[in-house]
Amino acid sequence: MKKQKQVWALALLLVTLMVVVVGIAGFVVPFMADADAFRESFNSIMPLLKFDQTGLTGLASTLAWVYGGAAYVLILCLVILFILALVQKQRFRLIAVGTLFLSILFFGILGALGVIYAEAALDATSIILIVFAGIILLGGLASIVLFGLYKAENPDPIVPDASDDTLMDEPVADEEPASKPVLTSVVVKPEEKVAAPAEKEEKVEEGETAEAPAETPAEEKAEEPASTETAEETPITKKETKTSGKYEVFPEAGFYKYRLKANNGEILLVSAGYKTRDGAKNGIATLKKNLSADCGRIKVDKNGYAQFQIYTANESRLIVAGEIYQNYQFAQSALDSVKKFGKARRIVDLDEIPENELREWRIDFGPVTPLQKGKFEVFIDEESKKWKGRLIASNGATLLVTANYSSKNSVLNAFENIKSKVLGDSISIAKDKQNRYQFRVYSDNGSIMVMGETYPSRDGAFSAATSVRNFIGDAKVVDLTKNA
Repeated sequence: MKKQKQVWALALLLVTLMVVVVGIAGFVVPFMADADAFRESFNSIMPLLKFDQTGLTGLASTLAWVYGGAAYVLILCLVILFILALVQKQRFRLIAVGTLFLSILFFGILGALGVIYAEAALDATSIILIVFAGIILLGGLASIVLFGLYKAENPDPIVPDASDDTLMDEPVADEEPASKPVLTSVVVKPEEKVAAPAEKEEKVEEGETAEAPAETPAEEKAEEPASTETAEETPITKKETKTSGKYEVFPEAGFYKYRLKANNGEILLVSAGYKTRDGAKNGIATLKKNLSADCGRIKVDKNGYAQFQIYTANESRLIVAGEIYQNYQFAQSALDSVKKFGKARRIVDLDEIPENELREWRIDFGPVTPLQKGKFEVFIDEESKKWKGRLIASNGATLLVTANYSSKNSVLNAFENIKSKVLGDSISIAKDKQNRYQFRVYSDNGSIMVMGETYPSRDGAFSAATSVRNFIGDAKVVDLTKNA
C-alpha cells in the first residue's frame, strides 16, 4: 500500500513539474521573440474565453473554439473534484486539484497566446505556444486521472465478490452470559454482514477453535472522584502520560466497554460490551497481547469505505474493529496509530461519558410481520473453504451473512441462535463517527452475532433490521452444497 502511494505521489509530482516548467517556458519564448507583441496579446485572452472570434479566420478560428471549450471543461472538472475532495475529506486528492488549477492557469494564458500568434503568422513562436498549451492540457487531464486513481489503486485482497458481502468474525466477551443483551460499540463496516458462532452454551465443533481465557486485568488505584486509573508495576512517567495515549473503561447501556485514545484525544477504537469493568480490562489485555507489527487487516467495501480489524494470532476470532474511513489509506493510518498507542499502560475508569459520545440505542421494533418465500442458504465459501450461511429475501436480496464455520451443523446452529435473538428483539441501531447507521444482533453474553450493512440514516438501518425480522422466522433452509 505504501509503495503504491509513493508511486501515485511521484507521478503527480512529475505532472506538476511538467506543467510548471512548460508553463514558464511558454512565457519566455514569445517574450524573447517580441516583448511588445507579447504584452499586447494579453488583452485578447478574455474575448477568446467569451468565444469572441472577431478578426480570426482559418486555423486560428478553429484553435479558438478548441481553446475555449477545453478551458471550460477543465474549469468544470476543477470545481467538481474540489467539492469531492472536501466532502470526502481526502487531503491528498487536493494536491491533484492544485495541479489541475495550475494547468488551467497556464493553459488559459498560453492557449490564448497560441491562437493570437497563429492568426498573425504560423511561425516557430506560434507553433511552440500551441504545442506547449497542448502539453499543459495533457497535464491537466493527467491530474484528473490521478485524482481518480488515488483510491482505485489501493489493493484490497479481501474485498467481497459482487454476489456476497464481506464478513467479520465475532468479538467474544470475556464474561459469563449476562441477563440481557449488551449494546456494543464495535465500529461499523459498510456493506458487511457479521455473524458469530453459536452462543457460549453451544458445543464447539471439531476443527473450530475456542477462545482462551483473557489475561488478568490490572489493579486499580484512585485518581479522582470521577474516575480511577489503573497502574502497572512500573510507574508511569510524565513523558509517557503525554505521548503514549490511554485506555478508558466506561459504562454504557448497563455494560462496560473500553476505548483507546491517542495522546491528542482522538478515539482510535471502541470495544464490544462486557458484563463487568474487569471484563473490559481483560479485553484490553487480550488486545495488547495480540498487537504486533503485522497484526490487523484492512477490509474495503464496494463503495470504497475501509475499516481495520484485529484478530487473535490464529484468527479464530475478531478482537476489535476500527472506525469506518473514506478509503484504504485512512484505515491503514488508523491501524498504524493503534499499533503505536495500543501498548499504552494507562487505563482510566470513567463513571460516564458525554451523551454526544454514545454510539448505540436499543430499538423497539414492535410485532413481527411474517413474510413468506425467504430462505437461508448454506454454502461453502470459495475463498476460505469454510461453511457459511446467508438469509435471502423473496426478491433475492441478501439480508445477512454468517461467519465461517468448520461444519454444516455449526452454521445451522448459528442460524437458529440468530433467529431466536432477532425475534427476541436483541437488536440495536449503532452509529459511527461518519454518521452511518447499522443494525446489530447480540447474544446473551454481549457478543455480536450479526451486523448489517451501513446506511446514511437511522431509518435505513431500521428498515433493514425489520426485513430480517420479517423473513427469518419462516425462512426455508436450502443446502447449496448437495450439488457441489
